[in-house]
Amino acid sequence: MKNKTTSIKKPISPVILVFLFLIVSCTPYYIASNFNSRTAKHTKVAVLPFEILFIGRMPADLTEEDILEIEEAEAVVFQVSFYNEILRSTKNGRRPIGVDLQHYDETLDLLNKNDIGIRESWRTDPKELAAILGV
Repeated sequence: MKNKTTSIKKPISPVILVFLFLIVSCTPYYIASNFNSRTAKHTKVAVLPFEILFIGRMPADLTEEDILEIEEAEAVVFQVSFYNEILRSTKNGRRPIGVDLQHYDETLDLLNKNDIGIRESWRTDPKELAAILGV
């Protein structure tokens, strides 16, 4: 009689699963397939104010002017936040992104000097904005 040995397959160790999860989660940010060709000539970029829309139920005492004011203030807050996130993700320049990042104050100043308000920046042609901002 032959001895039959049965092997019991062990489930994947939780340590290995955690390790695999960490490896997968450390992949770089999404980059479009044509990113390099589209940005080869870019030397400077600007972060514009974000378009913000408030929808849903609003407080009864909130006027249309209040909503417009809040949307514009939030647009700048998101702009600043995104600018700071870019800096944070590049470790404050220690991991270069290959372009200069125009400070948001300079961007807002150039828009104001060209009579382009926050709302107008949302609707202005991107090529026109690039020329105005020098990016």
